[in-house]
This record gives sequence, structure tokens and C-alpha cells, in this order.
Amino acid sequence: MSTSSTISEDVKPGTVLTMMNVQDPDSDENGKVHCALDENVHFAMTSASNNFFTLVTESDLDREIASQYNITVTCSDEGVPSLSSSVTLTLQISDVNDNAPVFDSSSYEGYIVENNTPGLSIFTVRARDADWNQKARVSYILEDSSVNGVPVPLIALFDYEQIKDFHFRVKAQDGGSPPLSSNVIVKILIKDQNDTLLRSLPSPDWWLSGG
Repeated sequence: MSTSSTISEDVKPGTVLTMMNVQDPDSDENGKVHCALDENVHFAMTSASNNFFTLVTESDLDREIASQYNITVTCSDEGVPSLSSSVTLTLQISDVNDNAPVFDSSSYEGYIVENNTPGLSIFTVRARDADWNQKARVSYILEDSSVNGVPVPLIALFDYEQIKDFHFRVKAQDGGSPPLSSNVIVKILIKDQNDTLLRSLPSPDWWLSGG
């Protein structure tokens, strides 16, 4: 029996992890064996027959909570005094892609001064994924990003007199297979600048003499 094993975090309760055959060469009561776990959280030891014991999962596992378990099995006979021996099994929990990225905020709002310089950073959106390694790598995709039918990336300058605000959606997608994703709405407000000249008005003399 191996003392180290790996299982996926999505195994169902009742999954058999290992079967143990425990022998005691004594006779009668002195040779009868019972096995138990020092700690039985998530796992249980069941008796099969003829000194065979099975270690099974008893509840759901979550690698994001615990990535490894050290399970100590102690077997004792019925002799007086009772004799016992123990073995520790190391169980590694492998990751599955069961967490979608989560944004730091449920929505975002930013500001751009009209006649902005293209390429300037406005603010940052960020999402985190509780999974591990490649499954936790997050990429961002711009969606529903158009103003009056024009894609936002193609608009070089924003004019407050034409557009007061707009919004778009950002999708955060992890590197799992299949990938999981989540979305957030970003609202951008255009701030006005004093960039419009007043039109010249006719003089009062013209009003009087214009007939």
C-alpha cells in the first residue's frame, strides 16, 4: 500500500481512497483487529471483511481550503493490554477549474477629460481567481464597447459636446478548460473643457439701424 496518493478535489463522498489488509498473527481475541482514524474530518474508515479496511471520503473536498491531508490510521487488537500500530497516509488534492474570476468591485466608474490624449491610462480593473496555476491566470476582454455604433478603441478623442458618458462591459476569463468567466460594467464620464468659442453677436447699433 502506498502512503502517498493524489485525488481530484471534485470526487464524490464515498469514493474509495485505499484498501488495507491488516494482519495480527495472534489467535482468538488477541488477533481481532479494529482500525480507526485519529481525525475523521472528510474521511472515514470502514470495515470490509477478514481484516480488510477501506478508507473513503466522507464529505466534499476543496483544494482552495486544503491542498493536502495527512491521515493517520491506527489499528489495535483486542488483547489485554491492547497492542496497536499506526500509518500516516499523505493525500494530495489536485485542482479543478471550479472558480470563476471575481472582480474587486461590482462596477467601475472613471472619468476622461474631453480632447483627451490617446493612450493615457484611466484606471485599472482587476479580477482574482481562487484556482491554482494556469487555471488562475486571468485575461480581460472588452465587450459591448461602442459609442453611437463606433467601437471605443477607434475613437481617438472624446468631445463632451457630442458624448457625455458611455459604458461597456469587461469580461475576465481564466485559463481553465473549459474556461470560466465573469463580467463587470464600466461607466466612463466625459468631463467638459472650456474649448468652445462664443459666437460674435451683432452690436446694439446694428439692431437699431438694421431696420
